[in-house]
Amino acid sequence: MALGQQLGQGVARSDCFDGKPVVVEGEWNAISVTDLARRLGVAMPICETVRAILHDGADLGTAFATLWARPIEAEPRAMDLVFNHPASDRDIATLAERIA
Repeated sequence: MALGQQLGQGVARSDCFDGKPVVVEGEWNAISVTDLARRLGVAMPICETVRAILHDGADLGTAFATLWARPIEAEPRAMDLVFNHPASDRDIATLAERIA
């Protein structure tokens, strides 16, 4: 979180943490996670955006705006996965109606 806060404040990556070398777990996981997702054909726009900012030189503001401009999509139901969630389908439908 501290890395993201500093980058969001405009601090260059090399100057984050006062220039001290600090291992940020998610910084390197962004590469492995997106590599795996690409191999499996799984869309992971948030992870792709993190990777673009941290490793591909993407401008933070532009990358964030592009991510937030994406249409809202549901998770694919074809995966045959079930996750228990405290919200019922009725609650989710009500929320969707309020947002629309």
